[in-house]
Amino acid sequence: MAAPSGLITDKEYTFSLSSTDNALVATVDNIAEKAASDEGGSSSEGGSASISGAEDTAISAETIKNSQRLKSLVETQAAVVTVLNSGADMLTSAGVTQATAAATAADSRGQFAPFAAMGGSNLRAKSGSHVDTKGYGIDIGFAREIKKGKNTYLIAPVVEYGRGSYDSYQDNGIKADGKSSFWGVGVLGRQTNAKGVYYEASLRAGRTKSDYKGYLVDRQAEYDSESNYLAGHLGWGMIKKVNAKNTLDTYVKFFYTQQDGDKVKVKINGGAASDEISFGTVESKRLRIGARLTHKVNDSSHLYGGLAYQGELDGKARATYRGSEAAAPSVQGSSVMLELGWQVKPEKSPVAIDLGVTGWAGKQRGVTGQLGFKWNF
Repeated sequence: MAAPSGLITDKEYTFSLSSTDNALVATVDNIAEKAASDEGGSSSEGGSASISGAEDTAISAETIKNSQRLKSLVETQAAVVTVLNSGADMLTSAGVTQATAAATAADSRGQFAPFAAMGGSNLRAKSGSHVDTKGYGIDIGFAREIKKGKNTYLIAPVVEYGRGSYDSYQDNGIKADGKSSFWGVGVLGRQTNAKGVYYEASLRAGRTKSDYKGYLVDRQAEYDSESNYLAGHLGWGMIKKVNAKNTLDTYVKFFYTQQDGDKVKVKINGGAASDEISFGTVESKRLRIGARLTHKVNDSSHLYGGLAYQGELDGKARATYRGSEAAAPSVQGSSVMLELGWQVKPEKSPVAIDLGVTGWAGKQRGVTGQLGFKWNF
């Protein structure tokens, strides 16, 4: 008889039967640990060991590396990074637009002006299988503009918060779901010269939380995780007038996100058993090259559309189990984004609004939406 003892192990009990005085007696002769198959039941791969011996040596490094059960647990880390990256995208698009508008309007008074950006996302990342994430985020900050010679400097400290849910799927039917959230602080800066050339950067830091519930063929696993994150970006671009009503913004941006690792205790079958897995640091490195064309409808309304290529250069989530490396899902690859939006500032109103939607195809696919607004007192 076998019963789950770990994430990928079963305890196999061997009995012998005897009878005395009209009673049937079952005696446990041996308890061994075996690798559980991803299709259910036990596998002889990796051998078995008596519980009185060293169970950890019973499961081979190859079995751990190829386990789809363990890979399911690691994919949560990739999902959290996807949510963090959505926060970076919002800050560097609607966030920059509204921070600039707020600071420009308040420039004559030399004060910090409030602005905010919020957005939602519904994305699928291919990670060897795939992970679907849905989430939202918000940035609230204050922006100020400083002019020195032919250069204009923008500085904007921000507070950010995001929350999302995810579902991960594998070809063999293993499924998991959970929630993730993050909060942090950061600063956004941009320098623009008289020719329309700009340089921008951001730095953000905070903490993430996530949970996991997986259905691993014949057992259920659950865990909670917390870790710190550090993120930032560098960008270069040029804004040039095409004609009286159209402006073209071409840019190159590099995004970096680091989510620290964590060692978690995993509950199996509601706590009937437990196990541990250690997550490594996840690093996302994205390079984006694109252009956005803005069309002036009238003095208070603008439409824009943009196209960009994005390459994820890393995005690998790593973990170790019983001292050996588990499967490492990765979102490395290429994606293309198409954005459409509307910027409006009603006449004689202190409020400005930026409403946009972005579609993704390739390694990352899905839709994100954003709403930016600023107000001046």
